[in-house]
Amino acid sequence: MTQEKRYIIENAVKIKKGESFSVIASVDPSKVKDKNSFFDLSIDANKVYDKDWEFDYLFPRHSDEYEEVGFLCDLHGWIGDKPNYFYGFPISKKMKEIIGEFNLYPNKFYNAKVLFKEEFHEYYIWQLFLNGFDKFVDLEHSTFCEWDEMKKIGSEVFKFNNEEELTDAVMEKEWWDWGFERAVMKPEFKEIDCMAMPYPYGILISERLKNALEEAELTGFEIIPFPVDFEYLE
Repeated sequence: MTQEKRYIIENAVKIKKGESFSVIASVDPSKVKDKNSFFDLSIDANKVYDKDWEFDYLFPRHSDEYEEVGFLCDLHGWIGDKPNYFYGFPISKKMKEIIGEFNLYPNKFYNAKVLFKEEFHEYYIWQLFLNGFDKFVDLEHSTFCEWDEMKKIGSEVFKFNNEEELTDAVMEKEWWDWGFERAVMKPEFKEIDCMAMPYPYGILISERLKNALEEAELTGFEIIPFPVDFEYLE
């Protein structure tokens, strides 16, 4: 058996500017052309949009719309008319180039523009698909329990045959959240540098990708250790 540490990318709320901290603006897509298709509740989260889809255009703002936005980051969250089942984030060209060099479990990039200080900036929408759980988790050997804020709080441990059984159990048992008690992965997961895990995990990345992102000194997100090591039986 071997073990591996993984990490989570989380949106950052603030960024250090000199000796103080500044709040990071979110991106509003309400000006995107044909945005109703983008926000349609009936759309599958794993839908691939047309290859020529362009998010033209986005603009950064704070929850207080009168507060001036002073800077852009390499990754932003959404505000306002945000996507419903589409799981993705606006990222800079630099961030897109870095993560694009790694082995991503189906991800797709769409062209985008961010209007900031009367100038359009080249961005991309990074779409992550949510169907990798059953593909990579060794459910025969993995176990689950109740979590709260990325920490184990439950004493009961359970096994499930698929993600649907897991989500049904969470509802039935009224867990605050769910997580791994033991995370055993299939061998092919070793080669995956980035994937979206179902709620509550978010964007899960390898140490290889973590190191590259940190070296590039990108902004707008934090990288935190995943609280459970991943195991491989082969």
